[in-house]
Amino acid sequence: MAVPDDAAYAANWRRILLTDAALGVAAVLIGVRRGGLFHLVAVAGVGYVAAVFRRFLRWRRLRQERLG
Repeated sequence: MAVPDDAAYAANWRRILLTDAALGVAAVLIGVRRGGLFHLVAVAGVGYVAAVFRRFLRWRRLRQERLG
């Protein structure tokens, strides 16, 4: 499920991204702790956190362009 770019203009845009990133970090921690095939969960979590970081950069750029 994709988060629309309209959320970049919300007052709580950082909280949205932090909550989203926390899901990825939780996946990493679970994957590392459980081991075995759960390492795939950790790898997916790292990818998810990277996607959230890219969204942070995009939203920051959008906010700067629109808000000044």
